Amino acid sequence: MLLKLAEDILKKHKKEGADSPLKGIDMIDMEKKVRMAREKYTEVLELRKRSERLTGEVQKLLGIHKSQRTTQPGHLLFYTTRVRDVLKGLYRGTIIRLSEWGFSVIERERGNNIES
Repeated sequence: MLLKLAEDILKKHKKEGADSPLKGIDMIDMEKKVRMAREKYTEVLELRKRSERLTGEVQKLLGIHKSQRTTQPGHLLFYTTRVRDVLKGLYRGTIIRLSEWGFSVIERERGNNIES
């Protein structure tokens, strides 16, 4: 990784001190940029962990987390599937009415298909 390489260069430059062959390069600015990049990268890693945790929480609420089954009660997929099934029974023969509830209904000659 470029950041690690830059850190290694700075470390070697400081170790060499006055004998460093990098005297003609603005190593002070490079060090400043390395420090800033490290801080930002640390923040990126923290945000990535938080994002992954929040994504897992959302998936559990939706009922699509890998640890869940669609038949387990208490998540949105379970509830919307139950709602769909109740409405399909109630509106048998007029399945298009499920669209009033937000479902996408595709009517075909050989039957009805519902997309939720």
